[in-house]
Formats: sequence, structure tokens, C-alpha cells
Amino acid sequence: MARPDKYQSFAELRQHEVEGRDYQIRAAPVEGAGVAILAPHGGKIEFLTSELAWSIAGSDYNCFAFEGIKRNHNADLHVTSSSFDEPNALSLVARCNVVVTVHGLDGDAMEIQVGGRDTALGERIDRELREAGFASRVETAGPYAGADPDNICNRGRSGAGAQIEIRAGLRRALERDRGRFEAFVNAVRLAVAH
Repeated sequence: MARPDKYQSFAELRQHEVEGRDYQIRAAPVEGAGVAILAPHGGKIEFLTSELAWSIAGSDYNCFAFEGIKRNHNADLHVTSSSFDEPNALSLVARCNVVVTVHGLDGDAMEIQVGGRDTALGERIDRELREAGFASRVETAGPYAGADPDNICNRGRSGAGAQIEIRAGLRRALERDRGRFEAFVNAVRLAVAH
């Protein structure tokens, strides 16, 4: 069972944590791009999620990462996706028709769970990941379904996006194997480009 978040909103987090010391925000808007790739729990909060988001976005899509940079206790910076209201992220996704968020889950399993209200996009991501040899499944209920309209992945113009939850075991494997890392990135990019 995941521990409850220390902060219930970004505004609350900002009252206790210092940008540049405890966390950093990186954003790269791409003029005219209607797609945003986000890592709302990047850096040392959920390792490798920022790197994956930046690689998926490349130079084609908008990218945003909220990253923990503390020496310890980066989990304190986790604001759940349905409460993630960092102003730069909200502004970015409000301009986009397609929003994909990249997350990390604990556990040694080599698996991926795809959720979000954009079921067609989620199914394309799941299919492309499975075709690339990854153990992926679509979540339609439960804590990783990403169905809450307030989830940051669902706050774009369409009101529906996709979230990708990647177990720590697989993230460690992707860290070690550049070929698999690129296969993951390319699978998601293929799904988004459809």
C-alpha cells in the first residue's frame, strides 16, 4: 500500500520546499505542438520517468518534468496526479489535445500499466508496447486507471489523456539497456503519432 502524500497540492508543497534546492521544474514548449509529455514525479521521486518523458517528447512534442533533487526524502515531493496543479504544467496541458504522463511504480515486476480517459490512445500505447516485447496491460479500474477528470493526464483540451505506470524492475532494466530504453520510447512515440 502506497503511503499517503505529504502534500495535497503543489501550492502546499511550495510553502515547505524550495525550488532549486528541493525540486526543479523543467519545461520545453514546442510552438504549434498539440501533444504534451509529462513526468509529474520525475528526478529522484520516481527514477527514470523524466528521462523517458524527455526522450518520448524529443523535439516534436511539449515536455514538462517536475523533479525531486533533494539528497533524501524525495518521496515527500509526490503530489498525486489528481491533485497535481503545478501552474506551468496546467498551462502547458491546457493548450494540448493529447497528454501523456510517465510514472513509476514500486516493485520488481517488468511490467507496465496504461490508464487514462483517452481509451483509444491508451490501447494504442499498450499495443505498441506489447509489440515491442514489453509486458503491458490497460487498467480500466483501480488506482492506476487514471480515470479521474482531475488527473493531470486528463486536463488537456480533450479532457482525456493517457498515463503510463512503469514498475521499478522494468525501469532499472531500461536504465541498463539503451536498446530496450529506445524500444520503449519508440513504441510510445508510434502510438502518439497515430
